[in-house]
Amino acid sequence: MNPLRIFISSVQKELAAERTALRDYLQGDPLFHRYERCREAGLPEPDIRIDGGFWITTISRKSNVDSTKAQSRAQSGAQSEAQSLVVLRMLADRGELSASALAITLGLQSKTGAFKRSLQDLLDQKQIEYTVPDKPSSRLQKYRITAESRERLESLEP
Repeated sequence: MNPLRIFISSVQKELAAERTALRDYLQGDPLFHRYERCREAGLPEPDIRIDGGFWITTISRKSNVDSTKAQSRAQSGAQSEAQSLVVLRMLADRGELSASALAITLGLQSKTGAFKRSLQDLLDQKQIEYTVPDKPSSRLQKYRITAESRERLESLEP
């Protein structure tokens, strides 16, 4: 049986060193190993392209939308409960506080949506109350813990 012969032109010979250098560089490049990691994780290979002189790498991820949403809801629920407990303890210790003062004490830079929902939940559950109940949106509005919540909180503490 005759061995397979491949014709290599002089141009290919001239570029052989460059091809070898490129191969060696790619094998040592962490980006190159992403192909391998994606394959091991069961993901499609990353899309690597040059656009406007920039390397752009797109790596797909597994889509666990249902489990991610459920995990996010559980996590945000736990965070909300923990935040509510901290708000109750702060109001029990410090008395009346405005929403801004509560947010700052919690280490928040602003009154986030989750923080506002926590306050509203506590109001709905009658665990806290407004200091000016007739004007819920007053700039002077503050919050205080209710007597029942104070008793419940004290029974929880050792």
